[in-house]
Amino acid sequence: MDVGRTQWTADLEWVRTPRQTRSERTQTAVLDAAAALFAERGVDHASVSDIAARAGTSVGTIYHHFSDKQGLVFALFDRLAAELDATTADAVDPARWHGAGIADVLRGYLDFALDVGRTLPAFRIVSRAAAARDVGARELLEKLHRNIDEGVRALLLARAAEITHPARELAVDLVLDQIAAMLLVRLEPELRPSRLAELDDDAWIDETLHSALTHLGLTTD
Repeated sequence: MDVGRTQWTADLEWVRTPRQTRSERTQTAVLDAAAALFAERGVDHASVSDIAARAGTSVGTIYHHFSDKQGLVFALFDRLAAELDATTADAVDPARWHGAGIADVLRGYLDFALDVGRTLPAFRIVSRAAAARDVGARELLEKLHRNIDEGVRALLLARAAEITHPARELAVDLVLDQIAAMLLVRLEPELRPSRLAELDDDAWIDETLHSALTHLGLTTD
């Protein structure tokens, strides 16, 4: 899937884990079906038989590849985490942002985060379920969040000359914390109703960007 709309991220593609053998293709079909059903119904309300039917296989085949439904959840989390990690590495590669300013980086970050959140709702659902049951999954999820946060932070601080706030690093950290909180509310409105829910994504990005740039001391014209 495409995960960027700005000129800096237009060629950014979701990195998929290659699967080649027949067994791996079967696992991929099952994981794809599980991802779709978990996104639609949640983990608790998607049965193994539902997943088998969506994947065009049998319950026995699923249990041949995965120990149980929880094993399927962890396998899907591992796959999506690996793909997100690889995609994030591409997204925050400094070479991608050659010639970009802070406004470009922040707009690209917001665009990337919304696109991933909109097109991969299963990741939020599965990662929460896995992290609640396993400390290793929780640590991996924290690592993924750190990777994108630190990657964007490095891109912003590499352009610190644009920032007029007297405490540049503090200003960048506050902006990134604010954006993370706003993205959480934007992508998971069930956690907290937002007065900005009626704004379309483009308008929401514009307002969020205006706030961030103002705090950093950049002009927003």
